[in-house]
Amino acid sequence: MKKSIILNFQNIESSNIDMFVKPFEQVKFGGKDNISILIVREPFSYLDAMLSFYLEEKKSVLFSDDILKQMQKLKGDDFLVWFDSLSFIPFYNPQTFYLDIRKRISYALKNLESFDYVVSWEEIELFQQEVMPNWIFKKRKEKELSFSFKDYENHPLIDKFLQKDQTLYTQALELWNLSKMNQFKTLKILVNNKKNIQEKEKLSKKQLYKGYVGHISNKIISGWAVKEGSTESLKVEIYKNGEFLARVNVDQLRMDVKKLGIHPTGVCGFRMVFKEDVFSKKDRIEVKIVPGGFVIPFGKASKEFFNSTEI
Repeated sequence: MKKSIILNFQNIESSNIDMFVKPFEQVKFGGKDNISILIVREPFSYLDAMLSFYLEEKKSVLFSDDILKQMQKLKGDDFLVWFDSLSFIPFYNPQTFYLDIRKRISYALKNLESFDYVVSWEEIELFQQEVMPNWIFKKRKEKELSFSFKDYENHPLIDKFLQKDQTLYTQALELWNLSKMNQFKTLKILVNNKKNIQEKEKLSKKQLYKGYVGHISNKIISGWAVKEGSTESLKVEIYKNGEFLARVNVDQLRMDVKKLGIHPTGVCGFRMVFKEDVFSKKDRIEVKIVPGGFVIPFGKASKEFFNSTEI
């Protein structure tokens, strides 16, 4: 019988399964004798639990006391601004960190598929019931703090903490749902089938999603994205040379798109302005619609950026 091992950073205790809490590159998973499992949690809840556990265990007494003091002194937005000034690395995209210690989202996403199972924290009980009925575990009780990251999901500073983790969680849910839909077969069996399915879906996505990147400069990228026959709220993710840069809401008014009859309200535009130069004509830029993953093509005007003599 194969031995089960879990990469555990989710406040789970077990008496009969080996668990590891070290970052991915420091733990040797896989092998013929192991079944490897990764549990991923909704990012806001996880960051709340991580902060609570850190303070309760007083990993660093002075640091923990300082956070608790400021939590009592400052409220809401003021505390979040202060917390951001700490630049304390473990609290920035923590789940991505466990899959790649350099926090490169592209590598973390690839590492997801190296596990036999990627499991949603919210459905651990289902996983136990269907795959590991003999697994004995419990979730540690989590103390609620006066400050919750979940209350600030749309705050601009949250992107710094959880933007990569949100992308990671979306992909983790896709893998988890893939297992559920296929009688809980391992990902090693399903990933190749998944890739074939994705290739087939690309044809339908090209018809379902539309968009254009209309403008790009060294600091700015903008355009529009729509889902055919829907006013569903979309987001786009921006990648440079394979590395994730930002996730942007598609929520700006584009009267030109509305007049063309492409979108009923015209609220389908996006625009990202970076603080410093990010793009050059030598870069490979991709803008993907979320959900869906459709890569938005560049329009004629935006293509001129790559053909210009400016760098």
